[in-house]
Amino acid sequence: MKKGILGGTFSPVHKGHISMAGCAMEELGLDCVLFMPTGNPPHKSDILDIGHRLNMLRLCVQDVPGFEVSDFESKRSGIIYTADTLRLLKDMYPDDDYTFIIGGDSFFNITSWHTPEKIFEYAQIAVCIRGDADNKKMLAQKEMLENKYDANIKLLHFKPVDISSNEIRRAVKSGNENEISRVSRYMPAKVLEYIKKEGLYL
Repeated sequence: MKKGILGGTFSPVHKGHISMAGCAMEELGLDCVLFMPTGNPPHKSDILDIGHRLNMLRLCVQDVPGFEVSDFESKRSGIIYTADTLRLLKDMYPDDDYTFIIGGDSFFNITSWHTPEKIFEYAQIAVCIRGDADNKKMLAQKEMLENKYDANIKLLHFKPVDISSNEIRRAVKSGNENEISRVSRYMPAKVLEYIKKEGLYL
């Protein structure tokens, strides 16, 4: 199978994540996209309990064909590195082809990640590019990674959703109904209902 992987903390998941997954699935003909929240990311701390993040993801994707939630990373202990995740997946499912889906910021930072050469060895990289991105800069980065790491890079074009998980958390914490209403259009209604019911981000 051709499987996409969209990682992150997903705290909370929003329509920007959904847009990235849908773009990669459509342009690359993926059989499915795995939303794979990390349990213990090396670059973040004090994130929401993994149980809540998994529940929100399941509510988000339950009616979307080809979208699946994976707890593969979140069940592991210690610091979780993308290269290790991809290696383990390839060991377990050697006949599957993996595409790691990232945004533009990660695309330019990926060489600072743990053993980036292993990431490129185990997966194709799909980069979701904003419409206002510097195409020359993107192509130069693509060429550099392909030459240095023999990477397989696909530059995708998608309609960006101008929202962030941090912005949603701030709006919920503020308790301001106008702010909550503003960000609510960027989230599946079931996810916002869950946040309110569980009293998250307060």
